[in-house]
Amino acid sequence: MLKSLNIWKVCTIGLLLVALLVLYPFLSGIRFLGVSELLNNISFKSTLQTTLLNATISAIILVVFGFWGALALLKIPMFSITGKNLGVLIIPITLGNISIAFICKLLLGETSFFATIAQGGPVGKLSFLLLLELYQYGFLFVYLFWMQLQNINYDKLNFATATRFSFFQKLKDIYIPHTRNLWLLLASMAFVFTLYEESKIAYLFKVSQGTNSELITNWLTRTYQTNLLVSPDFARNLIFNASATVFVVAILGLILLFLILYYFIKKLTRLKFYPRFLRTSNNYIFSKRISYFFGLVFSLTAITPIVFSFTKINISFNISHLGFPLLMTFIATVVSALMAILLGITARLGWKQMLSSFSQQSLLFFILLFVLLLVPPLVLLITGYKWMSLIGYSSFTLIYVIWIVGHVLLTLPVLGSFVLFNHFRVGNNELDYLQVYKLGKRETIRYSFLKRFKAEYLLLFVICYSFVWNEAVLNNLFSDFIPSFVSGMKMLITGRGVDYDKAFGYLLTSFAVASLSAGIWRFIIERAHKQERKEL
Repeated sequence: MLKSLNIWKVCTIGLLLVALLVLYPFLSGIRFLGVSELLNNISFKSTLQTTLLNATISAIILVVFGFWGALALLKIPMFSITGKNLGVLIIPITLGNISIAFICKLLLGETSFFATIAQGGPVGKLSFLLLLELYQYGFLFVYLFWMQLQNINYDKLNFATATRFSFFQKLKDIYIPHTRNLWLLLASMAFVFTLYEESKIAYLFKVSQGTNSELITNWLTRTYQTNLLVSPDFARNLIFNASATVFVVAILGLILLFLILYYFIKKLTRLKFYPRFLRTSNNYIFSKRISYFFGLVFSLTAITPIVFSFTKINISFNISHLGFPLLMTFIATVVSALMAILLGITARLGWKQMLSSFSQQSLLFFILLFVLLLVPPLVLLITGYKWMSLIGYSSFTLIYVIWIVGHVLLTLPVLGSFVLFNHFRVGNNELDYLQVYKLGKRETIRYSFLKRFKAEYLLLFVICYSFVWNEAVLNNLFSDFIPSFVSGMKMLITGRGVDYDKAFGYLLTSFAVASLSAGIWRFIIERAHKQERKEL
């Protein structure tokens, strides 16, 4: 048994070491002697400060919005018709940055409101960006918090009802403690996603150093491309040092964010007094009617912008030119999804106790996995070029391989976490039983994971496809070799070659993938409902 577990641990660690091996040129190219010079660079310093502040504030607002939105939906049962249809809330996250930017341009691009923001200062632009992030990530967080609240023990809720707990008592003694780990995990996710935001603000407002509207990814990309004309080695070393600095500072910022949330949760849950305005019953504040009302509002808000965008253009397009990008995205998706599944299986079998449920121990594993996302995407690109110079290349094949590997690294933390969450449903008793009867590794993987989670893996594939399809940095900078969705849409919605009708073909592809994600997820919920009825 111990020998078997060691094999699984070795496989998991090996996968993570492969990621470090890919990043070897970056890790070996860091020269911290230039950090002090970077921090004295006013442009870099101010951009980094703005980005960290924006990421921290956005992360806090997003998780608070997600939690209170979930409380508003609390009275909607998961297996009710409305509960099953709440899966539409995952559509915005699967649309991707560039599609959301395009929808925003279609709906608001010609309004005086948008013109005022575009011509204004950085505060207005970042505030507008936050609204877009509330649409893109906020509804997903609402849905995840709502699902977590649905799993509260019924005995605990019945006791709270019998003893007439006020809303505030339920809030501090039940709701927040039950979702504490999710608060921290989603906050880290929001922090990373907003930290390296680039495409939405760039496509909507044409950010520049002169307008003080750059975020750190914009700064890194611009600085690298500028210095590349002078000296490729200098440009690479400068960005490696800058990225390493950003990486370290981002970890410190993430720790600070954790301390803020931990202090807030600890302080709130230990309060001994009850504010008067929160002494009312939870049933009064969030009644069933109010929950269904908010469920309708959230669902319509997630879908309506997409529907309205259909009315803004003539739906006549030809997507035959998307054949090669679709094929390359499919290949990258298959590889990325398989790596995530492999990581999820080996980690679950290697650390049975730690990864048996969503606890403080497993939270640490998820957070360490998310540290991979703190590596700036531009670093993956430059590292790929460095590998090409080390290995040598005479065809596009190696370029395609590096592009695929880059997407594997970018998607592994999120997709690996998704797989691990699903694998919590494989109980330790079941794994012990299989080991007692000496079932082979292949049979264990087949019966405990592959056959059980076929629908979940299909959903993983669709979500992965959306992530690869909508990724900005690698797709943009490899556009000479792989004419991607992002680079194609960028040319069609900005500059002199604007063609919204043609760009809408790209948007419809993203919407089809997003709708497929919601449909598969509804099927998974329906299957779980049928299983529950069988057990009863």
